[in-house]
Amino acid sequence: MAAWWRKSGADWLAWIRRPSGLAVAQVARKTVDGLPLLRSCRFFPQPLDEKALADWLRQRGVRAAPAVGVLDRDAYLLLPADEPTLPRAEWSLNLRWKIADRLSYPAEQAVVETFAMPELAKAESRKIYLAVAREARLQQEIALFHRLGLSLQRLDIIDLALGRLADALPQAEEGMALLYWSGEGLVVGVRKKHIFYLARQLEGHYLPLWPSLADSSAHPAVVPPSLFWDELALELRRTFHYYENNFAQEALRMLWLVPFDPLCQRLEGEGLPARGGQGLAAVKVTGSGGRAGQEEGDLSASLVGDALCAALATRLGISVQWLSWQSLLHGLVDVEEEALSACLPAIGALLGQEGG
Repeated sequence: MAAWWRKSGADWLAWIRRPSGLAVAQVARKTVDGLPLLRSCRFFPQPLDEKALADWLRQRGVRAAPAVGVLDRDAYLLLPADEPTLPRAEWSLNLRWKIADRLSYPAEQAVVETFAMPELAKAESRKIYLAVAREARLQQEIALFHRLGLSLQRLDIIDLALGRLADALPQAEEGMALLYWSGEGLVVGVRKKHIFYLARQLEGHYLPLWPSLADSSAHPAVVPPSLFWDELALELRRTFHYYENNFAQEALRMLWLVPFDPLCQRLEGEGLPARGGQGLAAVKVTGSGGRAGQEEGDLSASLVGDALCAALATRLGISVQWLSWQSLLHGLVDVEEEALSACLPAIGALLGQEGG
């Protein structure tokens, strides 16, 4: 557990800046039965109203609290690389020029952080992961903490932060996969024994990650035929096979679906390109030989709840369940579930150290 967690003070603050807004969580300094105690959470939509945010922090008594920020995937790249055979102090400069062709901005503007990759079964050299962000984007984030009088401890990334929160689950020891929404679309991540193995973005796929049918109306009419499920399951199987073969691990038996605010996901999905060029969330998929929207009410039911889990479980041959907040957190009375779903990576960032 990070050293700053043990400093004096009542509560901690964490947030994640998503394309649709800022999700902020206030968490007690001490855990309860090994789980975080959530004091409060709030979602501030874009464009961010800094005065409203400052007023909320003041009301919650956390204006000077130690804080952690989480970057969504629209703010960084996560890349594998060979570990440099150089002194540690020279890694950053060496690595950013090696990945210059992967960047949409000049390499000298890149900030590179590294963390360990588990040992590969067949590798000629040791591998590491790089988290690469543009310096101006990081400075923008840091400046907001300072303007609000918060004591920024570090910045984290969604792929690590969300996984740490799931480490409290019993399947964490044997290995598990998480399917979650990021600022760049659907992502599947794999962890085992509190170690991050991989995270893969599923480009061109859109799946509303909300377990309640009543809330599915926040999404546009997306009618997935059998082909949709087959393609998604194929991409997931490819990821799992890569994990099993390249890291010499046993087959995964558990996939958790991480709920995310339906309205925020729709707004973010509409800004992402789909295979046909439209926004992801706006794409309508027709059934075999059918018309867009035909039997929409019946078909949309397969996007939520147990039906969604069953569709993936049948194709993958593993257990698929919705991630339960009650198994991860205390203090959920009177908490708005949509806001909480957006805050989960921020809460996870308070639980571990870099690279875990």
